[in-house]
Amino acid sequence: MKRKLWIVGMLPMLAFSHCTEMYGQTSCHDGELSHLNANGMVSLAGTKVMGDTQVRGQLSAHGATFESIAINGTAELNQVTASKDMVVKGFLVMKQTKACNVIATANRVELYDTEVGELHLVKHQEEPQTVILAGNSRVKGNIKFDQGNGRVVMSPSASVVGKIIGGEKVS
Repeated sequence: MKRKLWIVGMLPMLAFSHCTEMYGQTSCHDGELSHLNANGMVSLAGTKVMGDTQVRGQLSAHGATFESIAINGTAELNQVTASKDMVVKGFLVMKQTKACNVIATANRVELYDTEVGELHLVKHQEEPQTVILAGNSRVKGNIKFDQGNGRVVMSPSASVVGKIIGGEKVS
């Protein structure tokens, strides 16, 4: 009997929640969250996270808004806005996104029609680090490669307002 009451007691909470969690995958849609702290695969659509976001795993976000983001894993951000710094330890793809400063520990970062402040690539491995600036992507500050062997591949309509430090623009 207690088990049935517990399950029935959980149903109203799940019915009003914007998120579901099942088998290590968290999905949130069309709503606001005070914060997000998740492990595994995280999928967001139209979600606004008011506080800190921490994901350990894979983040896929479409039409989401964040304050600060820390991701230990891979991230694909599409039509996302991040008002504070973003820290990513893993592969990063941003499409039609606006973000403050991005600090990435990765061999490759791809920006498509995206605007960011500073872009800082922390030393990761000995192989060259690559930043792809496609479409009308814009880096309003510097692109800095700690490793010293960075490459920036830019489309003709992409721009870097600051300098490329520790790397070079390649065709």
